[in-house]
Amino acid sequence: MSDIQTNKETLSQVSTNTNVLATTPINKTQCAIGQRLYFLPHYLGRAHAVFQNCLFYLAKQFLEPYDGGYWEFYHLSKGGFVMALDDDNTITVNSPNGSSATVDAETASIVVSLMTLSDLSFNLQTDSDELHKVITSFHALRDFALEHPSSNTILKLID
Repeated sequence: MSDIQTNKETLSQVSTNTNVLATTPINKTQCAIGQRLYFLPHYLGRAHAVFQNCLFYLAKQFLEPYDGGYWEFYHLSKGGFVMALDDDNTITVNSPNGSSATVDAETASIVVSLMTLSDLSFNLQTDSDELHKVITSFHALRDFALEHPSSNTILKLID
């Protein structure tokens, strides 16, 4: 077989594999209760405590009627994580960009988590391991948000 034929077959296989990967949805899997203590440090390293404090602060600032609550932790199938407020009620998100929307708790949680990861990325030392973990987590969550049924609303609120 010629090198040209082999290269064409290899490119065809790469193209096919890329198309399969591009269409694979990102799934979330709930963190086991016994692993919750290690969940955020796994994804964010030492920045996990600052992330959590900032998340709760921003939730209080931008989510109505948020006044604390239980958050579920989820691993994302393509890396990263999402924390979702365990609440069956709708929540109004008042974004600092002037937009607002009344959404379900998961959508509101994604918005405030993306805001928190973005904010945290500006406050970490350049080239630190924590900065890399925060940026990786932001992009993984944003990819999940882009597939979410409320993706247009999420993008409007974080823009």
